[in-house]
Amino acid sequence: MIPIYVSSIGYELGERVSLAALPQSADETQLTDLRGSGMEHYRESTDSVGTLSMRSVETTLAAWTGDVQTIDCIIFCSMSLPELDDESLANLCTTANLPKIPVVGISLNGCAHLAPALRFARGLIASEGLRNILVITADKCMTPERRVADMNFAVLSDGAASCIVSSSLESAEFRVDGIGQASNNRLRGIDYSQSQRRTMGMISVGVRESARLALAEACMPEGSASCAIMSNVRNDACQMFAKQCKLSPMSVYSESLSDVGHCFSSDPLINLAKSGDWRRAKATDNDEKRFLVFGLGPFAWGALLFMPV
Repeated sequence: MIPIYVSSIGYELGERVSLAALPQSADETQLTDLRGSGMEHYRESTDSVGTLSMRSVETTLAAWTGDVQTIDCIIFCSMSLPELDDESLANLCTTANLPKIPVVGISLNGCAHLAPALRFARGLIASEGLRNILVITADKCMTPERRVADMNFAVLSDGAASCIVSSSLESAEFRVDGIGQASNNRLRGIDYSQSQRRTMGMISVGVRESARLALAEACMPEGSASCAIMSNVRNDACQMFAKQCKLSPMSVYSESLSDVGHCFSSDPLINLAKSGDWRRAKATDNDEKRFLVFGLGPFAWGALLFMPV
């Protein structure tokens, strides 16, 4: 498997809002459960998905030392692609000085779009010789009543994140050593309230399978990563997923949860950018420097094995 490299992570978040502003805040039991699971705030924005993406991309390109004219493709990941109108996409590409390169959309993986995006990018680099690919993840919660996910799994936030995926080590911050994807399409559109315990069990199996596949690409056994960066979902669920993946619950990064909320598929890149000191401390405690980054959704899951370079 050819190596690919990730660099220049940028992100844009909505305004920080207390859980007390949720429409569901009148339900004190639910609010207590959310707070007890590590959630305190979420991010809300009046900007469109296109505008949030454009600001994130501006941060990424400002940090990148490469030539923008060597970007050969944009991969745009969102559950909100139907709301991304042609004008917004044209503005984004023009602002990035990339008005004529292909744009590919990824939208059917819930909150786990980053793994298929990097998998697709790796395929383009390997089979077609592309040099650099701009990857964008962006989403908004479209109605206030949908802010709290089923089973109090997360509180949804508005935001975007982006990075450069390259064939070259130059300017790289991370090497991607493994990519794992898992899905259970029986979980699409089901009523989660009918069997929460069984549903969480099925999700745990999918998370473990995505981790196993990512590690297998690097010929590493389960449980051998130094730490795990999860999506910003409830802490007890992340600890359960860590145990399923044969990792210590203490090895799970959760510092962004209370501040950022669950920013859909942008969580992995946001947490990757925010967790530098925490990751370095974990690598010091463990000779293995490679770590897992998870994208967690209700029916699709992705795991990425990263190595700092």
